[in-house]
Amino acid sequence: MSDLITMQLKWRVYRLAERLSLIAKLALVLLVATLLSYVWVYRPLQSNLANLTTTQKSGAQIAVTPPADASAYMAQFPKIATRAAKINALINIAKQQNILLDEVTYKSDTDSNQPLSRYQVAFGVFAPYPEVHHFLSSVLVEMPYVAVDSLNISRENVLDEVVEARVQLTFYFANTR
Repeated sequence: MSDLITMQLKWRVYRLAERLSLIAKLALVLLVATLLSYVWVYRPLQSNLANLTTTQKSGAQIAVTPPADASAYMAQFPKIATRAAKINALINIAKQQNILLDEVTYKSDTDSNQPLSRYQVAFGVFAPYPEVHHFLSSVLVEMPYVAVDSLNISRENVLDEVVEARVQLTFYFANTR
Protein backbone atom coordinates (compact mmCIF):
# COMPACT_ATOMS: atom_id res chain seq x y z
CA MET A 1 0.00 0.00 0.00
CA SER A 2 2.75 2.46 0.88
CA ASP A 3 4.63 1.59 -2.32
CA LEU A 4 1.53 2.52 -4.29
CA ILE A 5 1.27 5.88 -2.53
CA THR A 6 4.95 6.70 -3.05
CA MET A 7 4.73 5.74 -6.71
CA GLN A 8 1.68 7.98 -7.17
CA LEU A 9 3.48 10.83 -5.36
CA LYS A 10 6.56 10.42 -7.55
CA TRP A 11 4.38 10.44 -10.66
CA ARG A 12 2.60 13.62 -9.59
CA VAL A 13 5.88 15.38 -8.74
CA TYR A 14 7.33 14.31 -12.09
CA ARG A 15 4.28 15.59 -13.97
CA LEU A 16 4.34 18.85 -11.98
CA ALA A 17 8.05 19.32 -12.79
CA GLU A 18 7.31 18.86 -16.48
CA ARG A 19 4.60 21.54 -16.42
CA LEU A 20 6.65 24.16 -14.53
CA SER A 21 8.69 26.73 -16.42
CA LEU A 22 12.34 27.45 -15.71
CA ILE A 23 11.46 30.55 -13.69
CA ALA A 24 8.99 28.60 -11.54
CA LYS A 25 11.63 25.91 -10.86
CA LEU A 26 14.12 28.62 -9.88
CA ALA A 27 11.54 30.19 -7.58
CA LEU A 28 10.97 26.82 -5.86
CA VAL A 29 14.72 26.35 -5.38
CA LEU A 30 15.01 29.84 -3.85
CA LEU A 31 12.03 29.13 -1.59
CA VAL A 32 13.63 25.92 -0.34
CA ALA A 33 16.98 27.69 0.18
CA THR A 34 15.27 30.46 2.15
CA LEU A 35 13.46 27.97 4.37
CA LEU A 36 16.68 26.05 5.01
CA SER A 37 18.60 29.22 5.87
CA TYR A 38 15.82 30.21 8.28
CA VAL A 39 15.99 26.86 10.01
CA TRP A 40 19.79 26.57 10.11
CA VAL A 41 20.90 30.20 10.55
CA TYR A 42 18.25 32.69 11.59
CA ARG A 43 16.30 30.57 14.10
CA PRO A 44 19.36 29.57 16.21
CA LEU A 45 20.54 33.19 16.26
CA GLN A 46 17.11 34.35 17.32
CA SER A 47 17.03 31.86 20.19
CA ASN A 48 20.54 32.92 21.28
CA LEU A 49 19.43 36.53 21.30
CA ALA A 50 16.37 35.65 23.36
CA ASN A 51 18.62 33.86 25.87
CA LEU A 52 20.90 36.88 26.10
CA THR A 53 18.05 39.29 26.70
CA THR A 54 16.60 37.09 29.45
CA THR A 55 20.05 36.91 31.05
CA GLN A 56 20.35 40.67 30.88
CA LYS A 57 16.88 41.23 32.34
CA SER A 58 17.61 38.86 35.21
CA GLY A 59 19.94 41.52 36.64
CA ALA A 60 23.21 39.71 36.20
CA GLN A 61 25.68 42.60 36.29
CA ILE A 62 29.27 42.30 35.23
CA ALA A 63 31.53 44.16 37.60
CA VAL A 64 34.00 46.36 35.74
CA THR A 65 37.04 47.32 37.71
CA PRO A 66 39.83 49.59 36.51
CA PRO A 67 42.98 47.70 35.65
CA ALA A 68 45.40 47.32 38.48
CA ASP A 69 48.23 47.89 36.05
CA ALA A 70 47.24 51.49 35.25
CA SER A 71 49.82 52.90 37.63
CA ALA A 72 52.44 50.50 36.29
CA TYR A 73 51.57 51.61 32.75
CA MET A 74 51.90 55.28 33.65
CA ALA A 75 55.21 54.58 35.39
CA GLN A 76 56.70 53.53 32.03
CA PHE A 77 56.56 57.10 30.76
CA PRO A 78 59.41 59.43 31.70
CA LYS A 79 58.67 62.46 33.83
CA ILE A 80 58.18 65.78 32.06
CA ALA A 81 61.20 67.17 33.93
CA THR A 82 63.43 64.81 31.93
CA ARG A 83 62.25 66.21 28.58
CA ALA A 84 65.59 67.85 27.69
CA ALA A 85 67.52 64.69 28.50
CA LYS A 86 65.22 62.62 26.28
CA ILE A 87 65.64 65.05 23.38
CA ASN A 88 69.41 64.82 23.88
CA ALA A 89 69.10 61.03 23.75
CA LEU A 90 67.41 61.37 20.36
CA ILE A 91 70.23 63.58 19.12
CA ASN A 92 72.81 61.13 20.50
CA ILE A 93 71.20 58.26 18.56
CA ALA A 94 71.44 60.38 15.42
CA LYS A 95 75.10 61.18 16.13
CA GLN A 96 75.96 57.52 16.74
CA GLN A 97 74.55 56.65 13.33
CA ASN A 98 76.17 59.66 11.60
CA ILE A 99 72.82 61.24 10.75
CA LEU A 100 72.39 65.00 10.77
CA LEU A 101 69.02 66.36 11.86
CA ASP A 102 68.07 69.39 9.80
CA GLU A 103 65.62 72.17 10.71
CA VAL A 104 64.59 70.80 14.09
CA THR A 105 61.41 72.35 15.51
CA TYR A 106 59.79 71.71 18.87
CA LYS A 107 56.22 72.09 19.96
CA SER A 108 55.04 71.57 23.51
CA ASP A 109 51.53 70.53 24.43
CA THR A 110 51.32 70.70 28.20
CA ASP A 111 47.88 70.32 29.68
CA SER A 112 48.18 69.77 33.42
CA ASN A 113 44.73 68.14 33.51
CA GLN A 114 45.86 65.26 31.31
CA PRO A 115 47.95 62.37 32.66
CA LEU A 116 50.29 62.48 29.65
CA SER A 117 51.99 65.47 28.11
CA ARG A 118 52.95 65.53 24.43
CA TYR A 119 56.08 67.08 23.00
CA GLN A 120 56.40 67.15 19.22
CA VAL A 121 59.73 67.23 17.44
CA ALA A 122 59.91 67.72 13.67
CA PHE A 123 63.10 67.54 11.64
CA GLY A 124 64.54 66.72 8.26
CA VAL A 125 67.07 64.03 7.44
CA PHE A 126 69.22 63.72 4.30
CA ALA A 127 70.57 60.15 4.10
CA PRO A 128 70.18 56.92 2.16
CA TYR A 129 66.85 55.22 2.84
CA PRO A 130 68.32 52.22 4.76
CA GLU A 131 70.05 54.62 7.16
CA VAL A 132 66.83 56.59 7.73
CA HIS A 133 64.98 53.32 8.34
CA HIS A 134 67.64 52.10 10.77
CA PHE A 135 67.64 55.42 12.62
CA LEU A 136 63.87 55.47 13.11
CA SER A 137 63.84 51.82 14.13
CA SER A 138 66.55 52.50 16.71
CA VAL A 139 64.64 55.47 18.11
CA LEU A 140 61.43 53.46 18.47
CA VAL A 141 63.21 50.52 20.12
CA GLU A 142 65.27 52.60 22.55
CA MET A 143 62.49 55.08 23.29
CA PRO A 144 59.16 53.26 23.63
CA TYR A 145 57.48 56.50 24.73
CA VAL A 146 58.04 58.01 21.25
CA ALA A 147 55.59 57.71 18.34
CA VAL A 148 56.10 58.57 14.69
CA ASP A 149 53.36 61.03 13.76
CA SER A 150 54.37 61.60 10.18
CA LEU A 151 57.06 60.49 7.80
CA ASN A 152 57.51 62.06 4.38
CA ILE A 153 60.21 60.64 2.13
CA SER A 154 61.18 62.19 -1.19
CA ARG A 155 64.10 62.30 -3.58
CA GLU A 156 65.04 64.49 -6.51
CA ASN A 157 65.89 61.74 -8.98
CA VAL A 158 65.14 58.04 -9.17
CA LEU A 159 68.82 57.26 -9.37
CA ASP A 160 69.70 59.24 -6.21
CA GLU A 161 70.65 57.18 -3.18
CA VAL A 162 70.05 60.02 -0.75
CA VAL A 163 66.46 60.75 0.23
CA GLU A 164 65.00 63.66 2.12
CA ALA A 165 62.87 62.51 5.02
CA ARG A 166 60.65 64.89 6.98
CA VAL A 167 59.90 63.24 10.32
CA GLN A 168 57.56 64.30 13.07
CA LEU A 169 57.89 62.47 16.38
CA THR A 170 55.75 62.82 19.47
CA PHE A 171 57.28 62.22 22.88
CA TYR A 172 54.89 61.26 25.67
CA PHE A 173 55.77 62.27 29.22
CA ALA A 174 54.05 61.65 32.54
CA ASN A 175 52.53 64.92 33.67
CA THR A 176 53.84 64.68 37.25
CA ARG A 177 56.83 66.77 38.13
